Amino acid sequence: MRFLSALVLEVACTLFVLGCGSAPPAPPLMAPDVQLGPTLDLLRMATTGQDKVRLVAEGADRVHVLIASATLAQVFHVVVGPGGVAAPQVIRSNARPSKLDGTFDATGRLHALLDEEHLVLQDGRWRSSERSVWQGTGVKAERPSFVQGTQDLVWTFAASGASMGATPGRWVWRGGGGGYPAGAFLIFPWHEQTRKAVLVADGAAADRLWYVLDPKSEMDTLVIAAASDAAGTIHLVYATGYNVDLAGTNSLLQGFLTRGPGKVSLAYGRVATQDLLTAVPGSRERSPSDVQGQALRELAGSHRLEWEYTRTRLPLAVDPASGTVLLAHRWMLRGDNWINLDPAAPYPLGSPPEQIAAARNDRFHAVAVGNIDHRFMGRPGIAYSMLADGLWSAPLWLSLADTLHPVAATALDMAGTRSGDAFVAWAAQDGFVGRWIAVHSFEDR
Repeated sequence: MRFLSALVLEVACTLFVLGCGSAPPAPPLMAPDVQLGPTLDLLRMATTGQDKVRLVAEGADRVHVLIASATLAQVFHVVVGPGGVAAPQVIRSNARPSKLDGTFDATGRLHALLDEEHLVLQDGRWRSSERSVWQGTGVKAERPSFVQGTQDLVWTFAASGASMGATPGRWVWRGGGGGYPAGAFLIFPWHEQTRKAVLVADGAAADRLWYVLDPKSEMDTLVIAAASDAAGTIHLVYATGYNVDLAGTNSLLQGFLTRGPGKVSLAYGRVATQDLLTAVPGSRERSPSDVQGQALRELAGSHRLEWEYTRTRLPLAVDPASGTVLLAHRWMLRGDNWINLDPAAPYPLGSPPEQIAAARNDRFHAVAVGNIDHRFMGRPGIAYSMLADGLWSAPLWLSLADTLHPVAATALDMAGTRSGDAFVAWAAQDGFVGRWIAVHSFEDR
């Protein structure tokens, strides 16, 4: 029997080796047609795994960098332009936000979100804004963010179904036990509130015209990523399931004394900004908060995404001119034409890029945290790749070895400019740094 087992193992190994040897070698990846600028110091500080960074591009050659320092408990604003890096400006002190976002409105003013706190830059000073669409409604907005690339502010956030006039909740079974000596197990029914994704265009805020994604279902919905093209079409990646905001988290009490994540699915869809500004006849639902919650029109191009990674993060970028969409490193979308990309190049382990951005002419920038030494416990670094003509380039290393913070993925962002260039910022060991990535000669800048 032992001899037979050994023979079977030997034959299996031989077939495996022969199979690997017969596969044609993968074609070499081409170098990206870009130029890397020098590494710029953005903010000198002690970094931790709790720092955050968010980039907002302005025009062809300027980027606004929002940095939240956990050590200093401050949020900073740094401007990077043709003249270099401006001195950091403090936005807020005594603050450690878990999420940052920013965008420009139709008048060219810069807005920032520090969790639920909304600030606007006026006359060179950051001030609290009264323009938050949920202000004065009695609705608690969770995970608010801006839709990027819109002509004016478009918000997305989650709110309880009850406050939106949607399905208020669901009954679930909870249980736990195993205590000594009886080993009893207790099962009991529990009522959970639903949480629904909401989109609000700033021009419709005065009418309390809020659009709710899937309001009649007992499942939760959450927008994962959202960006608009120049024609005003908003492209969305959204999650559907039970307690989708907890996907990927773990707690000993989840599912017993507290909410626990259930099965979550991701999907793509799109909606016109104009649809958020007009009422759908017969769809208004009067809610306790006096908000006119409306069922979002059926999302065009709805497509379920088979995504095995973190369920609350899937990068999305839109070429503003052509409307071509890139979803992570796996799919390109032109209208309703889905193009499957090779996920193994340049990501052999399949892990998706951390950030992506449009580079014009249906090209896209991508950055990921990789292993510089290509070995176990190798040094982490930031790898850049470009998608052009549907093919990924070979990676370029943006960060120098031993300078990247060990938990760099939590403090890494990229923004594409109107010219097609990109700026990347990340947490180094002793502060935040950044680099320009130019798709043309720096002399032409």
